[in-house]
Amino acid sequence: MKNIKIGLCVLLLLLGSNSLLLADSSFSFEEDLPTQQVRTSVYMPTSSNRIAIGGAGLGLGGYYDSYLYNPANISKDGFKLMIPSLTITINNVNSLINPANNVENIFEIIERLEDDESAQSDLASLIINSIPSGPSQVVTFDTNVGFKSRIIGLDLALQEKLHSYKNNINDSTISLINETNIALTLALGFKLNIIKDVFSIDLGINGAYKIRAYSSSMDNISASDLLDVEAMDNYLRNSVPFAIGSATPFTVGANINLPAGLSISAVYRNINGNYYMTGYPNLISNKTVADYLGENYSANSNLETFIAKTPGSLDLGLSYVPTLLNKEMLKAQFSLDCLDCYDILFNSDFAETSSSIVNKEIINALYFGSQFRLLNMIDVKAGINSNSLSFGAGFDFLVVHMDAAYSWNNNTDPISNDVFSLKFSILSR
Repeated sequence: MKNIKIGLCVLLLLLGSNSLLLADSSFSFEEDLPTQQVRTSVYMPTSSNRIAIGGAGLGLGGYYDSYLYNPANISKDGFKLMIPSLTITINNVNSLINPANNVENIFEIIERLEDDESAQSDLASLIINSIPSGPSQVVTFDTNVGFKSRIIGLDLALQEKLHSYKNNINDSTISLINETNIALTLALGFKLNIIKDVFSIDLGINGAYKIRAYSSSMDNISASDLLDVEAMDNYLRNSVPFAIGSATPFTVGANINLPAGLSISAVYRNINGNYYMTGYPNLISNKTVADYLGENYSANSNLETFIAKTPGSLDLGLSYVPTLLNKEMLKAQFSLDCLDCYDILFNSDFAETSSSIVNKEIINALYFGSQFRLLNMIDVKAGINSNSLSFGAGFDFLVVHMDAAYSWNNNTDPISNDVFSLKFSILSR
């Protein structure tokens, strides 16, 4: 009974602080700094599993990184140790494998590499042609190390992401911008067993110190430039930051666990999530950087210190894990989430808009995913949302786990046409 009272007090405190911050999701301590609506978002490690299930899974456990997205999940699954994992995520895969205009695909070009000197140039041209116009993403590398128990988790993550900027789809050159993210996350949580095996509540909170740096842009890269390994390596080694900053976001979450394997989840993420950035001279002078950073950024603004706003978001989810199945043979998980849905539920201005717009926004906020674990070693996954379709698979071999995911966009103006993600980890399942 004492635990119940303590837990309810904590939940009320979390919800109370939450409601104050919901009124101003761009909360900051330094209002005198200029604010830039740059094209940025709070950093989260790439999750091949979440890509495979369509971005859903708010209340699902089973993976080490589930508590990074919903800290209430830390009470699930017991102890896990993450010895460095490696995730590689490649964008615009379909354009590489099956380019338009009946041009030979990447496999045919690779077969010619040993005998045909022009094959290298054709491969580099294919890579440039596969990238959509405007700001885009090319490839991302993630690695992290950490551990979790049922009440505490600690994670250190590093990500290198290569962005591109292309004036138009037919342009034969691109510009590249490198982004580095480092995050140290501490999570705390616990489970309240109200009625054992019938009704319980998971509560959790995590806080992180996150550093982000953008490195100076390499402009007007042609096919021949991509072939110059020494020049590209020199660029990556000697590129200097044009902007670097940090954020200290917090996330609070709760799962209400009901009979028959049903759970209701709520997460408010990115409290105090704004990045406090410092710009360097090449931030001011580089037009590609200005075009990439987006909306309100001015290349002539001479900013040295500014805030990159990253608003908070409210996510709600409904999960179903059937309890009648033999979990050694088959374990099924289903998740229907409403992501970033605060305006839909509570914004009075949004309620006054036309029903067609409201319906579209509701559909855009819904994410559905499912996964099936066979013989306690093979995972089969699929997901759907308004922007993409996805599927994936996972496999355990002794202590090694591998996840693969593929997702393709339905957007008419995506930053990436499709995504392929592959993750290798140890002791993450």
